[in-house]
Amino acid sequence: MHPYDAGERRRQACGSATVAANIEHVALEMFTERGYSEVTVDEIGTRVGCSLRTVTRYFPNKEDLLLDFHRRKNQVVLDEFARLEPSPDPASVIWAVWMALTLNTQSGLDGYLLWKKAAATAPEVMDRANGERRRSVQLALTAFISASLGIDPDADMRPQLMAATLEAANSALVNFWVARGGVEDLYSMYQDAAQSISELSVSILDAEAFSAIEARR
Repeated sequence: MHPYDAGERRRQACGSATVAANIEHVALEMFTERGYSEVTVDEIGTRVGCSLRTVTRYFPNKEDLLLDFHRRKNQVVLDEFARLEPSPDPASVIWAVWMALTLNTQSGLDGYLLWKKAAATAPEVMDRANGERRRSVQLALTAFISASLGIDPDADMRPQLMAATLEAANSALVNFWVARGGVEDLYSMYQDAAQSISELSVSILDAEAFSAIEARR
């Protein structure tokens, strides 16, 4: 028998500090290969070399194998937005945050691409999670834009409109990158879009144009 028998392999796989990351990565690979609904937690544990009990210790529910990555990435973004100081050009600052995060995580983009592919096989899970993410991001952006421009978001819809537009633009850019196989330079794509984002934000915040729209309501 090989010196690394099944028990030893299990101890190596499940006794390290990276066990959760290992389980998560294997699960995402399996979801991508076969589809979320076609993979069982038992099968994930078998491929990793862990017991079902070990898998559920780190991921109590199957959907956590998808959502934990999603939650971590979203929290990083929210933390960055929370650190921002008010700016006369909030849209450019917000876009720069996404650009910086992309540049700082270049080495992790393969993992992100894998997660996006896995998530695409589980719309029943991700639709709700994406809705929660959009709301949290838009709330954070609305607060920052309002503070930057001294606009009351309860009295003026422009901060919310800009927040929703920026969040949608970011999602569209990332989804386009994923659809093309993630082979293009994501940071460069953000750079290319920056001018359009700036021009769009100016249009949204144009007080005279907005007042004219309001007058027609």
